[in-house]
Amino acid sequence: MRIGILFTVVSSVLVSCSNRSTETSDTAQAVSASKKFTKFSQWCMAAPFLQSSLDRNVLEAARTVHELMDNAKVSTQKFSMSCLEAEQYLQNAEIIFLDGLGLVNVEPLAVFTKAGALFLENNRITDLSPLKNLRNLRILNIGGNNPSDVKCPFQDESICVRN
Repeated sequence: MRIGILFTVVSSVLVSCSNRSTETSDTAQAVSASKKFTKFSQWCMAAPFLQSSLDRNVLEAARTVHELMDNAKVSTQKFSMSCLEAEQYLQNAEIIFLDGLGLVNVEPLAVFTKAGALFLENNRITDLSPLKNLRNLRILNIGGNNPSDVKCPFQDESICVRN
């Protein structure tokens, strides 16, 4: 009887460990792939896996994706939205407001090439370099970020507003 119980416990522990290694593998694959994401829907669909990462920067990217989804839902007043629907809305948005959300990682924003203005005031952003290829950006409001001397990623630094 004891051997049967012991076998059951050991089996369930092994299955649990096996499932964890699969989750870790999925997370590692999502983290690796995120370096090449060119669409918001890719970020969005990977977010559940990215949230399992031990890398703080990756966790912050997943948090930014979550805030972007909330932004799209509120702006369209459509509170049940797929990643593709959010992408369609956000890809065409001229202005994106993400003020005062405590954001750190702006990598997911780099895919919004049509954006004319990003409002990122009062967050905790320290690196804006992922945004350097947003050619249509005319206003990048970064006031109130810490450190306040976060470097503007554009040659024309007048794009970066710090008020």
